[in-house]
Amino acid sequence: MPSVSRRESVMQLNKQSRFKFRLDNALFYVLFLGLIGIIAWATQHYSFEADWTASQRNSLSQTSISLLQNLEGPIEITAFVREGGALPDRIKDLVARYQRIKPEIQLKIVNPDKHPEQVRDLGITMDGELIIRYQGRTENIRELSEEVITNKLQRLVRQDQRFIVFVTGHGERDPFGQANHDYEQWTRFLLDKGLKVETVNIATTGTVPDNTAVLVIAGPAVRLFPNEVTVLQRYLEEGGNLLWLMDPDEALHGLEPLADYLGLQRLPGRVVSVSPIARLLGIDDPTIVLVDQYPYHPITREFATMTLLPEAVAMLTEPVNDWEAKALLSTSDVSWTETGELAGQIQHDPEQGEVAGPLDVAWVLTRPINTDAAEDSEEAAPRQQRVAVIGDGDFLSNAFLGNGANLDLSVSLANWLVGDDALISIPARTAVDASLELSDGLFIAYAVFFVIGLP
Repeated sequence: MPSVSRRESVMQLNKQSRFKFRLDNALFYVLFLGLIGIIAWATQHYSFEADWTASQRNSLSQTSISLLQNLEGPIEITAFVREGGALPDRIKDLVARYQRIKPEIQLKIVNPDKHPEQVRDLGITMDGELIIRYQGRTENIRELSEEVITNKLQRLVRQDQRFIVFVTGHGERDPFGQANHDYEQWTRFLLDKGLKVETVNIATTGTVPDNTAVLVIAGPAVRLFPNEVTVLQRYLEEGGNLLWLMDPDEALHGLEPLADYLGLQRLPGRVVSVSPIARLLGIDDPTIVLVDQYPYHPITREFATMTLLPEAVAMLTEPVNDWEAKALLSTSDVSWTETGELAGQIQHDPEQGEVAGPLDVAWVLTRPINTDAAEDSEEAAPRQQRVAVIGDGDFLSNAFLGNGANLDLSVSLANWLVGDDALISIPARTAVDASLELSDGLFIAYAVFFVIGLP
């Protein structure tokens, strides 16, 4: 009898164990399916992406994000691309980066083979070409990159044409010239940003064009006529914006009245530096000055790279004619104004009037200008007149524009002078990680080779 009762108790324990096991299994499956359901629901309502590539290659730059956040209203992008292949997916992926920041961006895919009349009317010339529309204006895009798309958006944002006009006729640097000392590369970047570039010979026209947003004096080599200087001064008196690029020669070539009107005094000699950073970078020429500290100003607030200024001159200012002056670029304390020959071992010589650094080599000047609209309305803010005087014209030249932060400075400077503070230069970003895009046929061929052929 004891053995029977023991067997019954064992059987009862086995039943309880099986029941508990089944209950645990059922509870596990219920919880597991519930978790799957929660995950499925979350994927439909939430999204998360992480960009682990070098330099955040698959994410928009902060500048592009800021630009999108300042744009009001919808943006329409039409892509004329044939079906199949990797190109449609590339377009969708690139536009999706913008849509994540601004959901009002609409993308429409059009097969050019099915709509030949539309292709002809819109002037579409290549497969994958985009047309971007914003506030009634359009731009064509023939290169798929963030830099191009954001630059096109900047062009669309500029509702009015902004003309940057270069003074010519006195041996100035040519904005369309390809010589090392000319500005063809800078002009190309300005045009990409939606700005217009023209030239004017004041000796022949007798005036500055009415559509001038910024007048540029880029290092004249000969003396200007007095009547030309009078025209330039009248342009400033009437509220015109100016960019004056000086070269390190002894003469201002007749522009002394302009310097007096702005309260500028140029120090004699040229700036030299014996910076140890320059030697580390392999720069042996003491006339190439590095600027690595910037004041808080809309032009330089995002800068983290050094600017290279070859053969710069230093300047002082004094407040005149309601101008408010601020130093934009300053050299280090191991610099000075060299007035002697640049040969052999050079050193600071105070007895020759040489001034020790830090030295200010670029100034920005502003003052309020009361327009007719501001006078008629108490709410209208007065327009701000803007002038930038840079003691170096070489940093914008074809030979030096690509060095350090020179390009960023040049485009930011232009945007500030025309009054577009929010439009900062979009640099071409490169990354170590490179994407490999294969067609379906090549993908299958590689798969067969590595999976079957290679073993």
